[in-house]
Amino acid sequence: MILLGESKSLFGSSSVRLPCWSVLGGADECDTAGAFPVPWLPVVGLNLACSDEFPLPTDFVVAPSTILVGMSWLDLLAGVIDVILEYAVAGAMVGLNAGAGMVWEKAAKGIKKVGKKAGKEVAEKLVKEGAAMGYLDLGGGLAVDYDGSKTNYQSSRNYSVEEYCYDIVETISSLLNKSSIEHPTIITESGRYTVAYYSILLFNVLDVTAITPRPIPDQLPKTTYDLLDNLLVTYNMVSAKDIQECYNDAFFYKSQAQQLFKHGQITMRDKAIADDLHRHILIKITKVAKELDYVPEEIAQIEKLIPDIYYGNFSLFQSLPDVWAIDQLFPICPIHRLSEAPTRSAIIADITCDCDGRIDSFPSYPHARDTIYLHKLENDEEYYLGVFLVGAYQETLGDLHNLFGDTNVASIQVRDDGTYEFVRDLEGDSVEDVLSYVEYDVKAIKKRMKDFAENSIRQGFISVKERKTILNTFNEGLRGYTYFEKE
Repeated sequence: MILLGESKSLFGSSSVRLPCWSVLGGADECDTAGAFPVPWLPVVGLNLACSDEFPLPTDFVVAPSTILVGMSWLDLLAGVIDVILEYAVAGAMVGLNAGAGMVWEKAAKGIKKVGKKAGKEVAEKLVKEGAAMGYLDLGGGLAVDYDGSKTNYQSSRNYSVEEYCYDIVETISSLLNKSSIEHPTIITESGRYTVAYYSILLFNVLDVTAITPRPIPDQLPKTTYDLLDNLLVTYNMVSAKDIQECYNDAFFYKSQAQQLFKHGQITMRDKAIADDLHRHILIKITKVAKELDYVPEEIAQIEKLIPDIYYGNFSLFQSLPDVWAIDQLFPICPIHRLSEAPTRSAIIADITCDCDGRIDSFPSYPHARDTIYLHKLENDEEYYLGVFLVGAYQETLGDLHNLFGDTNVASIQVRDDGTYEFVRDLEGDSVEDVLSYVEYDVKAIKKRMKDFAENSIRQGFISVKERKTILNTFNEGLRGYTYFEKE
C-alpha cells in the first residue's frame, strides 16, 4: 500500500515527484518490497496496530473496532528489519504506522498512552536496531464534540485540538530525548474531525402524526368493572402529590382493558375510549412532572411512549446511514423559528418504507434523549430541520437504499467577514438516473407505458387527450427528483 514518501522515477519520468510510502503489514510482504528499485522505495513503512486495551503485540493482535493486524516482534526481527537496513544503507527512512484504531473521547490518558507505546516501546527499539526513524503515523482518533458538552461522554470530547497536539508532541519528544533519538515527522489521520463540519443535511417536514387523543366524552358508557369510570377518576386525580399512584393505575387499567377486549367483555368503541383516556392521563402526568424537582425515571420515560412523529423528506439509509448502522448521534435542530420555544416532543421518520427509517436518539448530556422538541407545524408553512456535523461520506455509504438517490447539493463558501456566496449547486438523482443505476431500461419502460396507453384508447378506457396528459405526467415523473416535490 503506497502512502507517503517521494519517487523520482515513478511513471518513468525523472521530473515527476509523487509521495510514496510502501507499508509492510508483515514479514511475508518483505520479498515483494525488496523487488522494487531503491528510487521507488525511499520510505519503508511498518504497520503496527496498537490500542488502549492491549499492549503492543507479542504475537498478532487486532485492535478493537479495526481490521488492522499488528506485526509481531518475530516479524520485525526475522524479516522486516533486514529489509529496512538494506534500504537504510541507501539512505532510506522508516515510517512507523502505530494507529490507535479507536476514537479518543478522553484526553491525556489515552493520547499519551498511545504516544508512549509508539515512541518508547517501538520507535526507540527500531532505531537501536539500526533502522532510522523518519516518520511516526499515529493514525486517527481525534474525536468530534457532537453534543457540545465538552465532556468524556461518548458523543463528546473533553480536550481541545491544542491539547491533543501538545500531548502527542510532548510525550514522544520527551521519550526520544532520553535516548538522544532524532525526532520523527509526526502524522495523524483525523479524517472524521477534519470533515465533520464539511456538510449539513437540510430537509423539510412533510407531515406530522400527533399522538393527540380525542376529547373525553361528556357521558361514558358503562363497562365491566367500571373500567372507563376508573380511568376518568385517575385522570382527575393527577397531581404532584399522587403522580406515581396515577402512573401505576393508568397502566393497570390499560392492561385490564386489553384483557377485557380480548375476552369480548368490552366493545371496540369502549376499547378506543379506554386508550384515549390512558393517553390523556400520560399527557397530564408529563405536564405535572415538569414542575417537580425530582422526576422518577419511569415517569421521565413517558415522553418516549407518546411522541409526535415528524416525517422528513429524506432517506435515513441514503443520507444518514451511520444513525442506523452504528447509532451515531448527530446534532439536529430547526433552522428557523429560533426565537420561539418548541413544544412538541417528537421523533423523526424518513419517507422510506423501512420501519428502521427513524431517528429516535438525540445528543444530550449525560444521556442521549429519546425525543427532540420541535415546533407545532403552521398551516401552509414549510418547516425545515438541519442535521449538523454530517461529514463527507454519509451519502457514499447510503448507496441507493430504497432507490432514493443522491440529494441536491449546494456548496457555500463563508468569507472571513461572515459574508458568503454560493459556489455551485448540483441537482440530485432523478428517477430515470436511479432506475438506470439498477439496470432498468428507461426507454423500454417509456415504450411499455406508451403501448399501454394506446391499448387503453382502443378499448375505450381513456380519450386521446387523457392519453397525452397521462404520458406527459409519467415522463415528468421519470425526470423528477426521487424525493417528494411540491408543485
